[in-house]
Amino acid sequence: MSEETTYKVARQTASEKEPWNKPQKIHMQVASDIGLKRKVNQDNFYAMGIANEDCEEHMQAELPMMDENAFVCGVFDGMGGEACGEDASYIAAMDLQQYSDELLDDALDMHEVMDSYSDRVNADIQVMLQERDAVSGGTTASVIVYKEGMVYPYYVGDSRIYLYHNETLLRLTEDHSIAQGWINQKIMTEEEAKTKREWHVITRFFGENYRMISRGQHRIHTGDRLLICSDGLTDLCNDTDIERILRDSHAENSYAKSLVDYALSLGGVDNVTCLVVDFL
Repeated sequence: MSEETTYKVARQTASEKEPWNKPQKIHMQVASDIGLKRKVNQDNFYAMGIANEDCEEHMQAELPMMDENAFVCGVFDGMGGEACGEDASYIAAMDLQQYSDELLDDALDMHEVMDSYSDRVNADIQVMLQERDAVSGGTTASVIVYKEGMVYPYYVGDSRIYLYHNETLLRLTEDHSIAQGWINQKIMTEEEAKTKREWHVITRFFGENYRMISRGQHRIHTGDRLLICSDGLTDLCNDTDIERILRDSHAENSYAKSLVDYALSLGGVDNVTCLVVDFL
């Protein structure tokens, strides 16, 4: 077991032993930007019925504080050429909207619904590719289902989900990539892997009949903060940078925008999307 995995298990166990201060409200914000090098924004997201429907180059949204005890949201990073990647991520976002009620239905098996959602996205992307006579294309997906104080992370690809708890950042996902395999085998560190061409080669994504992977469940406490982001952030910002910004009280009203702006300040080589949920 890698050091990172050991850390995850230890943190999750410690969190479950704490007195449970269950959140009463949520506050959600999202920011998405084309970056400084790309021609189109192939990222997308879904949050409480909102998505980047027109694939805008620069988008920021803040949802009012809500008494929600259940919701679904996610971030998607398209690939496979400008038009195909843009459409693939949008398909994943819109299909999630259609499946959100089923994912929150306690009478249904969440994992089975997520499998059905995965199959639907794969099928819809393949139809789109056939219509465009495209050889390949697809999208990553990182989704959280939140119900009654528990968060259930699902993902495919290298878009990440983080939990900021007790002033410490916990990565809830593990990239589906060649480089992550090297890191797990301790062939090289993450910083060393980022210098390799294979850093961007992912091994699982929607469009190739892969399904979402479950990352268990995590108890959420008042004061916790969740981040879902595309690799436009994590390729440039390490976890220490992300933790610092999520801790910064000056960024309180715009954590998502602050993270995007920081990635742009480091070169903005890719589209970057950040979705932040505060539990209050």
